[in-house]
Amino acid sequence: MFCAEPPDSDEAIELIPAVVVEILSPGYEDKDLGPDGAPFYLTYGVRDVVVFDPRQKEE
Repeated sequence: MFCAEPPDSDEAIELIPAVVVEILSPGYEDKDLGPDGAPFYLTYGVRDVVVFDPRQKEE
């Protein structure tokens, strides 16, 4: 999620998002929560990472 809309471009976006939403995938929890998940994003300047587990029954 970006705080402002990125410019239109046919090239890859090089802006750092403000927030990344990580949705846990069945069978990939270790990868999603491991070094390739939140720590990776935070290292590159993402301010916040929201981890969502769709199997949890919270509202």
